[in-house]
Amino acid sequence: TAEPRAAAMAARRGGRAEEFLEDARWQDELSLPLRRRGGGKGASSSGRGSGMGGSSRGSGGTGNGWDGGRGRGGGSRGGSRGRGRGGGRGTPVEVMRHPWNGVGAMMKSYTKAISQCGKSKRWEEAVALLEQMRDERLNPDRIIFNATITACARAKKTHQALALLREMRRSRVAPDVITYNAAISACDTNSDEALGLFSDMQDAGLTPDKYTCSATISACTRGGRWKDALRLLEEIHRDGFACDVVAYSAALHACAKGNQWMKALRLFDEMANRGIDPDRITYNAAISACTKARRWEHVLALFCEMRRDWISPDVITYGETIGALARGGQWQKALDFFEEMQRCHIAPDAMAYNAAISACENSTHWRKALTFLDEMPKCQVQPNATTYNLVIKACHQGGASALADALLEEHQISGVGVGERERSRSSSCRSSHGNGDDMESSPRPRPVMLLSRSQRRSRSVRRRSDSQDEAAAGGGEGAGGTGNE
Repeated sequence: TAEPRAAAMAARRGGRAEEFLEDARWQDELSLPLRRRGGGKGASSSGRGSGMGGSSRGSGGTGNGWDGGRGRGGGSRGGSRGRGRGGGRGTPVEVMRHPWNGVGAMMKSYTKAISQCGKSKRWEEAVALLEQMRDERLNPDRIIFNATITACARAKKTHQALALLREMRRSRVAPDVITYNAAISACDTNSDEALGLFSDMQDAGLTPDKYTCSATISACTRGGRWKDALRLLEEIHRDGFACDVVAYSAALHACAKGNQWMKALRLFDEMANRGIDPDRITYNAAISACTKARRWEHVLALFCEMRRDWISPDVITYGETIGALARGGQWQKALDFFEEMQRCHIAPDAMAYNAAISACENSTHWRKALTFLDEMPKCQVQPNATTYNLVIKACHQGGASALADALLEEHQISGVGVGERERSRSSSCRSSHGNGDDMESSPRPRPVMLLSRSQRRSRSVRRRSDSQDEAAAGGGEGAGGTGNE
């Protein structure tokens, strides 16, 4: 087996086969038979050894290698029966550069390694492997270019993916549909590049498939160009290209961003006419478009139709529905949906809580809003600035201005931003109501503990020190008034 291997090495590395046969450094590699490379690290009771390609020395040794051969080693050189899983000392780069690999085996190894890097979004290593191929005087083919572009696309590296596509063309490797699909998906929010690639693909005589259409429409939607997304969908239908539920869902999201609820409903009906069954994402996009237009009747109709199609609503569906009912003044239905959501064991998120608190704001149920605010940290949901603004507004509209002032002060201490409208409303209520006499007609609920224990302790110490200073300055007359705070 030495002569054919020497000839292959000479063709790959340059030079004459006789030089490799006469060189002592290559004698062991040229005489080895082609076998499965098991482990890179070996351990035994009589000694410990390591080697590339699974050379485990010692009786009863075991080895771990990149190729993952399983079994117990017998101490033989080569480690063909080494036991291992991925991630031993023998890395993919070392295995691929080993001299006994032929060109075809090395190309397969590179393809496998680059694909593994793409699955784990390690695009830098994928590009480095591509550069290493050139150092080994190997010309990457279409499959390797596609795997590298896909690795960059999964990591949302638009510039690197497009640079690889240009390099692929310079290398006289013709891109195919998979290449363009990976490059378009890498564009993310760059809708101009996505539309340009879609046109280049047709100019090259390639027919876009379902993934091409959905990826281009999604790029236009994420880029804020909802008109281009809808226009592209019309062109796809006019040219007779295939279109699936993913493309329609992306177009419905474009309608929601552009506040085009009537177009969203027309697209939803068009799906049924074309025999495309909507999924949960499609329903959520249509409900979101109607929610932004304050069309709560259509939202309820879509919610009921979703259940008739045996599609279970998720937290996004409930959040959008509750928000639509709250905006439409249907606060009781909104709270009923929130309770139903909890009964279905669907954990509410910040959007669902904000929608429920907004319903309490419209109905002047400020105590219920405080209950939701107190419940959020217990459910591992972090209140945001919108949550605090809605609760403060609900307290003001319910006549609990003093409690709203206390909430505003606590949020300022905790570092949560509150809108200027709530600050101005709080200051105007303080000037008109004084020290909170408006709350004497209704009992004040237990204050919601929004600060941490250390913050409350430091705040209490600061209040006591301020009280003592004022008492010393005013001869003890202001101590009682300060303590009422």
